[in-house]
Amino acid sequence: MLLLGTTTQAEAVRFHVQSRLVGDGYQLITADDEVVNRRRGHVYLGLGLYDLMGDQSYNLNMQTLLRFDTFLGISADEQERLYSFDNHRFALLNAYVEGKGLAGFLDFKVGRFTHADSLDYLMMDGVKLTFNINPAFIGLELLAGLESKHDGNPLTYNQAELDGVRFIKGDEATRNDRLTVAVGGAIKLINLGTTRLRIGYRRLMSQAPTTMYTDQEKLGGAFYQSFIKQLDMHLNWSYDFYVNDLDKVQARIGIKPTESFDIDLQYIRQLPVFDTDSIFNIFASRALNDVNTRFRFHLDATHRVYLGGYVRLFNNDEYSDGDFTADTMAEAFGVSAGWFKRFGWDGRAGVDIIYEGGFGGTRVFVDAAGTWAPLPRQLELDLRLTMVYFDEDLLENLNAVSGGYQLGARYLIDDMAAFMLVAEHNFSRLQTSQFRLSFIIDFNYIL
Repeated sequence: MLLLGTTTQAEAVRFHVQSRLVGDGYQLITADDEVVNRRRGHVYLGLGLYDLMGDQSYNLNMQTLLRFDTFLGISADEQERLYSFDNHRFALLNAYVEGKGLAGFLDFKVGRFTHADSLDYLMMDGVKLTFNINPAFIGLELLAGLESKHDGNPLTYNQAELDGVRFIKGDEATRNDRLTVAVGGAIKLINLGTTRLRIGYRRLMSQAPTTMYTDQEKLGGAFYQSFIKQLDMHLNWSYDFYVNDLDKVQARIGIKPTESFDIDLQYIRQLPVFDTDSIFNIFASRALNDVNTRFRFHLDATHRVYLGGYVRLFNNDEYSDGDFTADTMAEAFGVSAGWFKRFGWDGRAGVDIIYEGGFGGTRVFVDAAGTWAPLPRQLELDLRLTMVYFDEDLLENLNAVSGGYQLGARYLIDDMAAFMLVAEHNFSRLQTSQFRLSFIIDFNYIL
């Protein structure tokens, strides 16, 4: 039964209500015994309306997601030191109408939404149109609107913006408060099964009284091909026109000689880039190149182990100040191993161990986790233990062993609601104690 309307068409609309209430308190104790206490609350509320056309096609739908944050116990002096801090904040994360297969070829999304592709994430207020051209197996995508900026709208909370955009306190004309126009497009292959290809372009421009600044301009693509059941390939890349270089390349080949053994081979290139007006652009950076592999052994359907390793190359500018000289090429390496086992519906356990050495210093990570369900699909108990050792090679006395544990419990009610309690405690010589206690209530219901 619906709240509005009694016609046959209205009764076909499906309502999806979801919410999450998070309350957490944490305490930090620093090496000089300074104590910081915080208490926070977060509320998420989402409403989805599906099959608005009432013909069981689900070709026209609507989704909204709201968020409210409140911070307790923060003094006025602390708030003054924190830029763009609101003690209580309400935000509209999503609010859009989405259409699929209209007139047999048109998909659209209009409103506030987050767009994700091989270039990056973009939260925007605008429209996305996709024209599916069959039987040519081609899709054309157009994107236009305004970037949803964290400081430009009191209802916006955006964590997808790039860091470091210039801000001058008291300057009403600061570029971070100006409207940013987002335009883009893509061409892609569709409905080809084992082959997927997408090439996209995006440009962000800030509005000014007399001109438009280009904040970001990128071209990129994604490709996937499954040759046979035992062999597949992935490729993602993007080119940044501001630095005139590839800022991201991810190439992966997956090989599965047998049902119990598979291999991942991967190459990653990353070049830090920011918006063209970012203060971080004063730091010259070179690309990081990473070659890694992982071997997985599936002992049975519930039991697997893996071994992996990588070699990482940092291409640096030559530098010397008399006391320190940076190599033009620095190397780092790492090895990893892990084990995972599932015990029916009652529990699961796993361990991951990682060692890293070379440029940047030495690091060791150990993570062990287990879950036991006294009441399968109803009550679960979690335990996680972590240990991190690090010793940086460029800064003296920056080394420590950090330990921690996490205890959690989750109670499910008919796949509709969940109650979770999580306690986490971490400690090291640099930060004597970090303790957090969180209580979470999840609700998910379809009418």
